[in-house]
Amino acid sequence: MTRKLIVLQFSLLFLYNFSLAQEIVPIINYSVNNSGQALLSIEAEEGKYYVLSSQHSPNFEWATAVNMGVDGTMIISDPGGAYPIENYTITEYDISSPGDLDGDQIDD
Repeated sequence: MTRKLIVLQFSLLFLYNFSLAQEIVPIINYSVNNSGQALLSIEAEEGKYYVLSSQHSPNFEWATAVNMGVDGTMIISDPGGAYPIENYTITEYDISSPGDLDGDQIDD
C-alpha cells in the first residue's frame, strides 16, 4: 500500500510540473553588436516573460537575462560577451504561472 501511495505522489508531482512546463522559443535572428554582445530575436507575446540562458562551457549554463514579453518581434541581449548561437536557449514562461529558476520556492 505504501509503495502505491509513493508512486501516486510522484505521478501527481510529475503531472503538476509538466503542467507548468515552460517552452523553448526558436531564435529567429542572431547578431553581435559593436560592444561584443549577442543580440537574439524571437517572436514574443505580451503576458509572458523570457529567460535567456547561455552555456559557458559543457558543464556550466545559467540565466543571463530576463525580459518581459511584448507582442511581436523582440530582441534579447546577453550582457556579457557573445557566444555562438548554439550556446543560447530562450525559455518562455506565463506571467500567471511563473517558474522558479533559482529553486528558492519563490516565483521568479
